[in-house]
Amino acid sequence: MKVLLTGRSGQLGQALVASAPDGVELMATSRAELDLADSAACCRIVEEQRPDWVLNAGAYTAVDHPSSYNTYKRLIYLFLSNSHSIIKSSMRSTFRTYRYMPTW
Repeated sequence: MKVLLTGRSGQLGQALVASAPDGVELMATSRAELDLADSAACCRIVEEQRPDWVLNAGAYTAVDHPSSYNTYKRLIYLFLSNSHSIIKSSMRSTFRTYRYMPTW
């Protein structure tokens, strides 16, 4: 089974990489390799890798910084756009399962 994992550098991503079972072909990406806000890059990686599963553990990590309503609105927008980029790419691919694991 081939799995694409986003958010490899975060706490959840690191835990998922460390606990990946035998037999799983894990392609784990961090923001440096895949910017989830870049819809074209998301489509490209899914089309190239053709994973069976996508685990989206990518998240905004500067949680101490939000202090205003506009910042919270921006955070929600970022979470939704991250998911949208991956889901949009699924329409051109064959992966079976998408999981979003918010860490906020």
